Amino acid sequence: LMRSFGLSIDGLTLFGLILVLGIVVDDAIVVLENIFRHLEQGSPVAKAALEGSREVLAPLLASVSTTMAAFFSIFEVLFMLPSHVVEFTPKDRVGKGPARRFDVFGPFRRVYYPYLRVILRHRYVSVLFIVLSTALAFALYFRTDFVMFPKSDVFPRFNIYFDMPVGTSLERTKEVLGDLSDLVKQRIGDELNAPIAIAGMKEVNYEPIYGHHFGLLNVILKTGKGRKHSVVELMEGVRGEVGRLLTAHGATSHVMERLLEGPPVGADVDLKIQSPSWERSAEISRLIAEELARHPGIVDIQDDFDRSKLFMEITVDEAKAKQFGVDQNFLVTAVQAAFYGLPVGTYNQGDDEQKIRLKYLAEYREDFSDLVNIKIILPGHGEIPLKELADIRLVPGFHNIFHYNGKRTVRLTAGIRDVQEELSGFFANLSGERMTAVRANQIARDFFDRIKGNFPGARLIAGGLQEETNQSLMELGYAGVMALFLIFFILTVQFNSFTQPFIIMITIPFVTLGVMVGLLVTGNPLTFVTLIGLLALAGIVVNDSLVLIDFINRYRREHPKQLYLAIIRGCHVRMRPIMLTSVTTICGLAPMAFGIGGKSVFWAPLATAIMWGLGFATLLILSMVPAYYAILEDIGYFIRHRKRRKADTLREIELAFEDETIQAYMPKRG
Repeated sequence: LMRSFGLSIDGLTLFGLILVLGIVVDDAIVVLENIFRHLEQGSPVAKAALEGSREVLAPLLASVSTTMAAFFSIFEVLFMLPSHVVEFTPKDRVGKGPARRFDVFGPFRRVYYPYLRVILRHRYVSVLFIVLSTALAFALYFRTDFVMFPKSDVFPRFNIYFDMPVGTSLERTKEVLGDLSDLVKQRIGDELNAPIAIAGMKEVNYEPIYGHHFGLLNVILKTGKGRKHSVVELMEGVRGEVGRLLTAHGATSHVMERLLEGPPVGADVDLKIQSPSWERSAEISRLIAEELARHPGIVDIQDDFDRSKLFMEITVDEAKAKQFGVDQNFLVTAVQAAFYGLPVGTYNQGDDEQKIRLKYLAEYREDFSDLVNIKIILPGHGEIPLKELADIRLVPGFHNIFHYNGKRTVRLTAGIRDVQEELSGFFANLSGERMTAVRANQIARDFFDRIKGNFPGARLIAGGLQEETNQSLMELGYAGVMALFLIFFILTVQFNSFTQPFIIMITIPFVTLGVMVGLLVTGNPLTFVTLIGLLALAGIVVNDSLVLIDFINRYRREHPKQLYLAIIRGCHVRMRPIMLTSVTTICGLAPMAFGIGGKSVFWAPLATAIMWGLGFATLLILSMVPAYYAILEDIGYFIRHRKRRKADTLREIELAFEDETIQAYMPKRG
């Protein structure tokens, strides 16, 4: 199926497979637990399998539809699993109920039921508290440091790029690379596998750029037990000395970066500056670079506005031009012929054709003095040096000109130092002092907004990581809105109501509270993968809430005048499967979250988010969904009768908890 859609297997799809397997297990638990409940009530095995499966058929079909996953697996869960129960039941137990067993969830029920009674008695206050807590979680979300893709050591290497002055020979660049390699070997020592030096090339946003004055050093490190330090520790350990060595050799700029896990997203800061004048764009870039340099954690700041390349400007002497009968074009052609050559023929060798050019020997075109002394042959006047016919001077020019959307653009890039002065404590990620790519881009944007009044017509365009972040968040937002709409539509069809689906939809934002608390406690950053986990978590929460409300509705039809008895019986029946599905999912993700067997900074935040979000969501489902259900009934009664219910709600709640299935778990009254 993936091949037909042109998709490939990668880390995300493998995690999706794990998540789908977890959903299948959750659905199987729901069916199996309901079958077991009928067995506890004394039903024969075959009847328990049929009745237990039939009761959860509709809500499970709806839940699978909302998660958009494990669609084909529902056949196994609803039709094959019940037959397995009957098949694997011992023959002497067929037709009999199960033997009396210890209730593992008994201690939890003794805590949960009194807690549920307090929630129902004070349902409006409880809901208000949860709503305010969720609002706080959303506020924390906008203050938490956001990292698009966390940097990891999955690739044991880092790169050093540097620029020498324009005009530097390839041999000189090789010499600098040799000294740089010796420094890296000396400082990294036995943890180094091999340095690979490449003269005449560098990379910008994964695109190669060629020139004799460019240099690239790939530092390949050992893997596994052959290395004691992380990639970032080794890279930052040599950053200072690398900078001093390259500066001493005359390098105009240098960048140190490592390969990242995830798709290529460009530099941490990649700003495109445009204005009516290219020189004005360069001035804006210089001011922004100075502002960025004031903030710790921002490194490798540079732009592509470089006028170090010298161009020869030839201005003909008008008096001598008339005297000798030459013009500007004649002199330019003579210079091109001497240095670049004139085509005089072609040379064929097989299928290859090479042009033959006539030009000065290399020793006569090495420096500026050779240029100004070029002999210009004039009929009737012999050979005359070029300097006697024109004014020749060297002026600064541009090695290359970057265009964006057809306009000349100055490109400013910068990186974020991976090792910063770490802040500790519960609110470490909320301080706003830790430098991230998002914060660095915002600093540049705020500064540009302050100075753009001095540069009419100037504009700043964020690219690189910031551009990818904005695009990805926007697309994820669209996907989230579409997912919520589809979930609401499916729930409306399932319950044949527009009001009850709101109970489930309201629980979805509340998982944010658990996710934010989990990230803060564990010190994990908020990442793009974590936001994907929030979408997955929404589907899991919907599943548990949907089946719970379905059972409450079923008991409500049996006891139409006893609202709270139906709510409490529904919670009593569904508490065990909800706890089981949550515990199995949390335990399955625990090794990934805690790094058992090796921690991945790329996947650990996702596992942590789902674990904590699901843990909080489980408690909210078991406590807040009953409260929402009761409040919705209060609102419905008020709308229908234009008055509040006169029933003694508190007494009705107390009578409901005196039900024989609940009373055994309630504290004894003195």
